Amino acid sequence: MGENIQNGKSNWNADDWELFLEKNPNKVIVFIGENYEIHSFEYDGQLTFLHGGSYGYDYEGSFAALEEFAEQDIDGFKIVDSQDEYKERRKLIGGEYDNISEWMNDE
Repeated sequence: MGENIQNGKSNWNADDWELFLEKNPNKVIVFIGENYEIHSFEYDGQLTFLHGGSYGYDYEGSFAALEEFAEQDIDGFKIVDSQDEYKERRKLIGGEYDNISEWMNDE
């Protein structure tokens, strides 16, 4: 796999990300997409992309979304424990942060 990741920064490709999630099924990649929608990738027996946090894609659609995520080098993403995903979404929706960088750097 590529270099180590930090919240918001990586040079990983989709295969690297999928392997990371497969090896760390308790982790979720949360990111902010177009129109400030909050999306996530998780691994629950297979890769799943949750568009807006609720609409789940099948494996092929999830992997295509992961490829796009990896190629675009999204500015705002954070790797969180799966049990904290909802809390992160609530913080973002509630306007707890002034900008994406502040959210990414909040432990």
